[in-house]
Amino acid sequence: IFRHLVDEVGFRSVGFAPATTALTRDYAVSEDGYDRLLSQFRQLAFEYRDAMLENRWHAFSNVRETLQEIHQGHAKAYPCGAGIGLMGVSTSGDVALCHRFAGSDNHKLGTVHGGVDREAQTRFLDTHHLANKTDCATCWARPVCSGGCYHEAHTRYGDTTKANLHYCDWIRAWTDVCLKVYAELLSHALRVWKVFIERIDIVGNVRTMDKVVRREMRLAEGDPDRAYGDPDRRGGEDDPQRAASHRRRGYRAAAVRKAITRFLGGR
Repeated sequence: IFRHLVDEVGFRSVGFAPATTALTRDYAVSEDGYDRLLSQFRQLAFEYRDAMLENRWHAFSNVRETLQEIHQGHAKAYPCGAGIGLMGVSTSGDVALCHRFAGSDNHKLGTVHGGVDREAQTRFLDTHHLANKTDCATCWARPVCSGGCYHEAHTRYGDTTKANLHYCDWIRAWTDVCLKVYAELLSHALRVWKVFIERIDIVGNVRTMDKVVRREMRLAEGDPDRAYGDPDRRGGEDDPQRAASHRRRGYRAAAVRKAITRFLGGR
């Protein structure tokens, strides 16, 4: 499906979400189906990694979005934007949590003509906060998952406040894949991205002219700091050739953050 949508149809970005339904339905995803899905997600994630390392675009949005969340340090209190910045509208004009709940009176948050019922919205957000999902309390992946899809919980357990316990192992395995890809991209960015020296400040010198000191140095403003990210070449703070550039850590950190963002597809 991914190859068809990207190579033949021409989509620039493609993501997937399993169909939500009761287990009794013929098209419900089985345990074996989740395993196959994870295997194919893993393959596409590593293809994404290889493409980023070669400075090529890759269309798999599932891994790109997760990597961006990891990089930006997101700790989600809610699994998605449903009821916050994402809502669904039915043909009758009722506003619901999201498109999956459109037409459901039990999940109505207002109308097109009357606007969003802020009290109902607040009640929903208060009761669905991650802190109320005790099943998630000890899970290391909860900042990324936040309990899972509301519609999935409603379909499987009859309650939107429930965590999606049926795919906890799956989401942990997928998050582990994304962490490995992120670590490889981060390591690569730190080692090969050229960070340039913006300014060199010479301090504590009262005997020698500034230009004489600079003439004796083996680096100058505008030069790439080749030692950054390479522990075998980086000198200590007592190394006179590196001491000045080490004072520019804030500038270098900003450049590296820009490099990592570029690797993660934030172009």
